[in-house]
Amino acid sequence: MKYGLQELLDLINKTIENFEWKKEPGKLYDPLRYTLSQKGKRIRPLMVLIAYQLYRDDCERVVLPALAVEMFHNFTLIHDDIMDDAPLRRNMPTVMKKWNINVAILSGDQMLLEAYKLLLKVDHRLLPAVLDKFNHIATQVCEGQQWDMDFEDEEMIPVFRYLKMIEAKTSVLLGYSLWLGAMLGGSTVKDADRLFECGKNMGIAFQLQDDYLDLFGNSGQTGKRVGGDLLAGKKTYPVIKAFDIANHQDKQILLKCLHDRSLDDNFRIKTVLDIMHKYDVKSFVEDKIKDYMSLSWLLLDKLPVDPARKKNMFELMEMLQIRKS
Repeated sequence: MKYGLQELLDLINKTIENFEWKKEPGKLYDPLRYTLSQKGKRIRPLMVLIAYQLYRDDCERVVLPALAVEMFHNFTLIHDDIMDDAPLRRNMPTVMKKWNINVAILSGDQMLLEAYKLLLKVDHRLLPAVLDKFNHIATQVCEGQQWDMDFEDEEMIPVFRYLKMIEAKTSVLLGYSLWLGAMLGGSTVKDADRLFECGKNMGIAFQLQDDYLDLFGNSGQTGKRVGGDLLAGKKTYPVIKAFDIANHQDKQILLKCLHDRSLDDNFRIKTVLDIMHKYDVKSFVEDKIKDYMSLSWLLLDKLPVDPARKKNMFELMEMLQIRKS
């Protein structure tokens, strides 16, 4: 196996740094440079290359198609920040705040087009399947985002609806990343589909970890305000779980803190965290994350490839499970 995890990340970051953007108009392309210069986790292109490396070593061949998934992901972030009126992303001003909403909309659109340009670089024999699945996944991501916004208008939602939403909004793109890497590496369709399921479970765990970090993380590490999702009225897994197990009085307090924006922000966050600690919601979320990561682990363990080639994937799973940002 030619590359370790850090070497794959270095390859991805170097390719991004050397990416040739057009210079004009500046307000279209400068936000793209800015967005991709922020040293995100690069989980999705990393997953493409790790899956590819299950079958082949020459990752340089597919780093540009791998970046297509990163471009698409960042397109969704630019637009999500507009919808959420988010001031920060990765401890930096969002595109919307650094420029304005119109610039963010248009540059986000261009980021999506850049993703398609990079996907066109795959082997022409695979291109129809790659594009067809990508379009299907992109539609699911949009559906998930709409459900997420719809939930803001509801008093509370059941756990199964929330899990369906995060599967669409977040996890299927991670599944696609593994599927794409496997297909480019020459795997069978059956094994690529197995890796898709593996990535999908990782994606659900990844989003649950985001939910966990929003309330129990450190803002200096996450780059986001503690309780930011709560203040935006988002019903994340910890909030839904707390509502599910709380007594009637605490349910009403949770709902008031979630929906009454006339209350002081710090009061809302502290009150909800007090209820979380009362019912040990933190442990419930940690266990749920472990459950989904275990499913991913089992799917990967059964994949019929050289066990030595799975090393990077297992390391990535461990890294995602203990991440702080």
